[in-house]
Amino acid sequence: MNGNKPIRRFKAGAINASVFENITMIKGVETKMYNVVVSKTYKGDDGSWKSTNSFSVFYELPKVILVLQKAYEFVVTNSSVEKEGGVATAK
Repeated sequence: MNGNKPIRRFKAGAINASVFENITMIKGVETKMYNVVVSKTYKGDDGSWKSTNSFSVFYELPKVILVLQKAYEFVVTNSSVEKEGGVATAK
């Protein structure tokens, strides 16, 4: 991820899932690896925007599940994911 921008974002209210793609070589084959970062944005007491990775079980966790499902669906439908390690081969 190292400073690169997400290839896709999914949002449900203040909850965001960002999908990052990294290309690496595995056994001499160019391979895409995917990571997902989930966060919540909110305005702090000082009026500035802040981000956290802590979620309310009853109010926010269902939204976390939703954006993670969407992120997973995006990765699976846009790549050929191997069963082990979440490694996706480049198309």
